[in-house]
Amino acid sequence: MSETKVVDVHQSRIAAFLRSLDPAVLSVLQIGEAEIIGIDLIVSLCITMTDAGDSRHWSERLEDFASQIPEGELETLELVTRSW
Repeated sequence: MSETKVVDVHQSRIAAFLRSLDPAVLSVLQIGEAEIIGIDLIVSLCITMTDAGDSRHWSERLEDFASQIPEGELETLELVTRSW
């Protein structure tokens, strides 16, 4: 049986940095919460998939990653992508 590894999907430094910016700056850059969530998910996924210390098959890593994404984040992304 493979070992389950907890993956934290919302701890990227880029997301923390973006959230720390003044709202006026984010507005000028046209970066909202949905874009920050999307960037954060991509960065976190890349970190998870390239973790040399995790010996599990890539599909197990991906499954664990996906299972830990808060539903609210996916709903935010879905609403924004529908408006594009």
